[in-house]
Amino acid sequence: MENERIQVLYTLVCVDLYSDCSPKENADPQGWVKKSPRDVTDVVVLFDGKGERSLTPFPDSPYEN
Repeated sequence: MENERIQVLYTLVCVDLYSDCSPKENADPQGWVKKSPRDVTDVVVLFDGKGERSLTPFPDSPYEN
């Protein structure tokens, strides 16, 4: 089922005004950098697949309460 699928994405916003945001040659040989789901920026897909649900996002952690 599609509602079981989760994605964990990492993005870094680069502003051309302050930095050279063009990708470096051979910077992504594994092809991990993809366009974001809304095609706004580039992201790295850290995880894409089935996940588990929990009422507590991090059980037995300081965030549990």
